[in-house]
Amino acid sequence: MFAPSYPITMQPLRKPQVAATAAMLAQAFDDDPAYRYLFSSPASRQKRLSDFFERNLRSHLPFECTQVAVDAGGAVLGTVTVRPLGGIRVAATTMLWELLPFLTRHGLGPVRRMFWLKRTYDELEARAAQHSLHRHVHMMAIIPAGQGTGIGSALLGDALMHARKSDPQTGSPPAPTVVTTHFKRNLGFYQRAGFEVIAEDRLAPPGGDPYTVWSMRTTTPG
Repeated sequence: MFAPSYPITMQPLRKPQVAATAAMLAQAFDDDPAYRYLFSSPASRQKRLSDFFERNLRSHLPFECTQVAVDAGGAVLGTVTVRPLGGIRVAATTMLWELLPFLTRHGLGPVRRMFWLKRTYDELEARAAQHSLHRHVHMMAIIPAGQGTGIGSALLGDALMHARKSDPQTGSPPAPTVVTTHFKRNLGFYQRAGFEVIAEDRLAPPGGDPYTVWSMRTTTPG
């Protein structure tokens, strides 16, 4: 039984929390078919995922779009990253700086698989948003003992509220938020948060096992 130290606080991710948050994400996504495709070796997947998520989280830090739930002792219980309207714009030099260590650490195969995944999910995301301005739930995880306790719902709700407050005031109409998931068991969670299923696709990654992805969008843009 999960017994957190109350109160639980929702706050933007800070540098000292990155490593622990990355490790939590690595554990949560170890059985995810997209990440199994990216890092095919079970023996090294956890280590590779931790490195991957740590770099990803650090690249999002300047935008303050990653929220974490922490207990009274500061332990990270969950995290969610909601990319703002227009997404995250990263300079070409920064992308190259991130890509070279990834290539050195993981080799050419994962680089090719990463580009396939990025291209595929960019297309799914754009289609779910009807090619309009939107926010994107980029990654989310709760510690196993905290699932079903309401932490996830509170964290996602807080992150979406934070994202709306942080949106640039462009005069644009209300915008949807989109998310993709690979597990049917997650659909109810997102539906309760105001999302609806837009599409169900069967993906066949080159050299990998086929799997299903559900694309979802908020029913009431905000």
